[in-house]
Amino acid sequence: MDAQIGNGRKTLVAKIGKFAAILLLVLIVSGSLFAVISPFFGWRNEVVISGSMEPAIRTGSVVVVQPVTPEAIRNGDIIMYYSPDRTSLTLHRVVKIEYDPGLRFVTKGDANNHPDIIPIQADLIVGSIAFTIPFLGYLTQFVRTPLGFILFFLAPAVILIGSEMFHLWDVME
Repeated sequence: MDAQIGNGRKTLVAKIGKFAAILLLVLIVSGSLFAVISPFFGWRNEVVISGSMEPAIRTGSVVVVQPVTPEAIRNGDIIMYYSPDRTSLTLHRVVKIEYDPGLRFVTKGDANNHPDIIPIQADLIVGSIAFTIPFLGYLTQFVRTPLGFILFFLAPAVILIGSEMFHLWDVME
């Protein structure tokens, strides 16, 4: 009788483990597909590396940026834009819109005391924030390292292939 209870627990644990593995696989595949396909539609996925927008957007978050026309931007929107020399990206909130000369946006990081000195020209706008995923940026940065690649891609692939080989071996006997 005790053996049956032990086997029932093992079966339940195996089912839970299999469900968790499938769920994790679905999340990884769907997230990867989104990351690969979204740039074709003008969307961007970026990791936040500074705290200028805290607490609204924390360092280490992934932000998903949707394309937007400069005319659609309103006060309070969080936008991503290129620096004037186009070497870096910044994520700040619009605090004022100026129309002379031309459409420009005065921005400010939520954690900063003062607005940015140079207004942003409309042609430097990348887009506005669609949504953020807190802390995922730390994981994506780690996965880009050799150790992260091994732990998140190679090791699971070896385990999955090995598991399937053992399963086939048992079936063939």
